[in-house]
Amino acid sequence: MTAGSFDRLPMDQPQGLCDIIGLAFRIWRKNLALIFRALIVPTILLSVSATALQLCLTYGTSGSNDFSRVMTYVGVGIAAFFLYLFSLFFLSVRQLAIVRLFTGFAPNWEKANSYCMKKLPWIAGLALISILIWSVIIGIFFCLIGLSTYFTSTGSVGAFFGIVGLVIAFFACIITVCLMAMFSFMGLAVLACEDTTFFGVIGQSIHWTWRYLGRVLCFGFMFYVIFTVVTIPVSLPVAVASIADVFIQQSAKAIAAGTASEHKLSLGVMIFVQVWEAICGLLLRPVTVLCFGLFYLDLRQRSDGLDLFRRLKDLKAQYIGDSPS
Repeated sequence: MTAGSFDRLPMDQPQGLCDIIGLAFRIWRKNLALIFRALIVPTILLSVSATALQLCLTYGTSGSNDFSRVMTYVGVGIAAFFLYLFSLFFLSVRQLAIVRLFTGFAPNWEKANSYCMKKLPWIAGLALISILIWSVIIGIFFCLIGLSTYFTSTGSVGAFFGIVGLVIAFFACIITVCLMAMFSFMGLAVLACEDTTFFGVIGQSIHWTWRYLGRVLCFGFMFYVIFTVVTIPVSLPVAVASIADVFIQQSAKAIAAGTASEHKLSLGVMIFVQVWEAICGLLLRPVTVLCFGLFYLDLRQRSDGLDLFRRLKDLKAQYIGDSPS
């Protein structure tokens, strides 16, 4: 894919939190054609594989005694699963390339995409580490819930400590989830922008998150609020279609059998949901990665004066170009 022209809208000085998010939307709006061409293929592959997986899980587990039919669903499900993984990593590479391009760490799309393609094993490594950490966090959380539940059944004193433990576990889980989410986004931003080692990416993401913890959490909260306000309206068609499908199917089954039974989304609604989610993802995912990429760039400018170094570099290039040979 050749990107053609693009409008970077560079950040030539540190920005406010809302300004960063607004700049990300402006970059998205001015470069929508480039972003669409970059993400359309992996988005289609992701949508097709997700639809196939959902079909296999929904209709392939309906208790059929036909062995060949079951094995067909299993084979299609396995193929769809691997296609889903491939599409997810393909999409991640393209999104990181968008971040690298519009934060000014690459002069054009071709170099940005080539750089991020080389980082594909690192993307897989960071994803694996994130899954392991999330699994540990979830395990610890359920252990705390189990202990708190046990203490609540030992008497009044135990009930008091059990309730306190549940409250502490709840808030600790929320704080941990927020920190992990910010670590993850910062890690992706560092991976897209910095030419460093794998463990250097992890170290820098932890460094920047802890050093500017208050600003990082404020940005994460503001992004969450704005993103929620934007996504709720675009998610309404999916909710309406799903609820209407449930009502129609349950009403028909109740009339036919005298009682309602287990509901499964109809094929048409299932395809509509996947297509609509793919369209929303195609529009909203690049804004998300751009927000955190620009936020990381802002931290670099505040800490290292990256904007000043870039201005000096531009002045040097201009001086060399204007000097007589």
